Amino acid sequence: MTVQQRKTENFIEVGHAKSIQMSPGNPETCAVENLANTLQSRIAEQSSLICMLKDRADKTLLQYQAQLKINANLEKHAANYQEKLDREQKKRSSDLVSSNKAMISLIEEHKNQNVQLKVEYERLQLETDSQFSQKLQEKESLVQKRTEDIELLKEKLTKSENEYRGKLAESESKLKEKVAQHQAKEASLLIKFSEAQQQQREAVETCEDLKLKLEKTKEQRALEEIGMRERIKNLIEENER
Repeated sequence: MTVQQRKTENFIEVGHAKSIQMSPGNPETCAVENLANTLQSRIAEQSSLICMLKDRADKTLLQYQAQLKINANLEKHAANYQEKLDREQKKRSSDLVSSNKAMISLIEEHKNQNVQLKVEYERLQLETDSQFSQKLQEKESLVQKRTEDIELLKEKLTKSENEYRGKLAESESKLKEKVAQHQAKEASLLIKFSEAQQQQREAVETCEDLKLKLEKTKEQRALEEIGMRERIKNLIEENER
């Protein structure tokens, strides 16, 4: 039983005791008694409503605190994931797109949860303002503080998301640059290979030409030797005569 409920019951008991002491035959006493009963009934209803709203506010606060823990864990997991992604980025450049989608999906889901929580708090704040604004000022201040904390968390998430996208763009740029360098190197090697093939063909053609010239030279020398032998033979025959 809450303090407010105990106060309400005590008030009802005191009023009931006073009503017993009043004279039932006096009209003014009956009017006062009816008014007291009406006030007691309204106070009991308001007390019950206050307790109900307080329970709802406490439940929402517990949900928010649990969400804060989840947010902290998500931030920790996101930081660990970012560190792991940076380490493996050079080895697994082909997985950047899927990792980016997973990270963005996680951030968007986290934002949606924060938005839903903020809407719930705003709705609760409107209800409390319309019923018992003076009784729940502390709760309103707490809700305002939690809302500001959510905004700060959203700013941090936005900043982290922008930093991640910047790093991702930088990595993609470096990857494209490496690919371009590799393609340029490959093209250069193809050109050198083509030039080497051309040089090889020219060398083969030169070798064939040299072989032909060598054959012609051998034939010419053979003819010259035959002619020389015939001249020597003729000279010997002339000398013998």
